[in-house]
Amino acid sequence: MCYAIQPDVIESMALTPGFRGRGMIGRFLYAVPRNVLGKRKIHTEPISEATVTSYRDLLRALLSTNGTGTIKFSKDAMLLFDEWKLEIENMLGKSGRLRKMLDWGGKLAGLTARLAAVLHSVEFAVFDPWDCPVPIHTVRDAITIAKWSNDHAEAALAIMSGGKPGCRKISKFLSDGKSRFNIRDIRDLFKNDTDGMWVALKGLTQKGWIRPAPAKSTKGRKRVNDFDVNPSLRFEMGSFQPPCD
Repeated sequence: MCYAIQPDVIESMALTPGFRGRGMIGRFLYAVPRNVLGKRKIHTEPISEATVTSYRDLLRALLSTNGTGTIKFSKDAMLLFDEWKLEIENMLGKSGRLRKMLDWGGKLAGLTARLAAVLHSVEFAVFDPWDCPVPIHTVRDAITIAKWSNDHAEAALAIMSGGKPGCRKISKFLSDGKSRFNIRDIRDLFKNDTDGMWVALKGLTQKGWIRPAPAKSTKGRKRVNDFDVNPSLRFEMGSFQPPCD
């Protein structure tokens, strides 16, 4: 299934009971395009008849597939897929780029496999796709799409819960006038929702209310994950409005 929805709808997904806890949010492939309002072309070229015909024929071929079967990877495709799974695990590690998106990143390998199956079914639409294994070039294409989707997933998650719930929690914590805080100081506010904590921090950072502090060494130990609070702000209990609203 494919949805084209407004940012407000994406944001509300995080507020739907059970969506994050049940892994629903992590199952989508996100695409967050740039806002082109004010730059759009007034006159655009219509879709060509050849494209319409090709698309129609493809859908008919896919819908006329006989029976059911299991789509399998070829041996070299499986080796490439295993390498990708290992790369994902590294990105989920302590300093990896997916560390802040554990829910989504933990499902990225499965998403890649499904993408490969879809691409394979399209390529062999006139046949039954399970009659031949998925070739290595199809898995490579699926991995390319998966890598492309990382930034879009991060943007979607920032829209989703970097807004109201997470920002309010951190903002209330800062309402006594703190100038700096560490991840450890707010971890309990989010309990097991590490993804929500990081996207809330990202949302506040993008608004300029906080910024990552330079790593410093104290007593021979390097202190990381500190955030400085914008000194021009005043956090007044009861009157402060979260900037991500």
